[in-house]
Amino acid sequence: MQGGSSIQSIDEIKNAILRKATGYEAEEVVEEYQMEDEVMTLTKRRVTKKHYPPDTQAAKLLIDIAEGVDANALTEEEIKEQIMRLIKEYEGEVNEENKTERTYSV
Repeated sequence: MQGGSSIQSIDEIKNAILRKATGYEAEEVVEEYQMEDEVMTLTKRRVTKKHYPPDTQAAKLLIDIAEGVDANALTEEEIKEQIMRLIKEYEGEVNEENKTERTYSV
């Protein structure tokens, strides 16, 4: 899903929140163009990898959605435990569907 695209399902929303809650890496592309002979030409392209750390608010939202628990009442350690448990549940579903593995840090 790139900027501006609509989310199609609840699963995609949960996956997006899980990704933000656990942190992720993404590529950022910056391109510069210059006018040459009345044609825009790509003159410079820079691709960098950015690391986005885990987001506590996303983790709380995920717990609220998945568990129906008020995450604001939980300690930081309880939030981490809940997130790790939800990740393991999610991993089981993903591995069954795709037979792939992912790693997360909280």
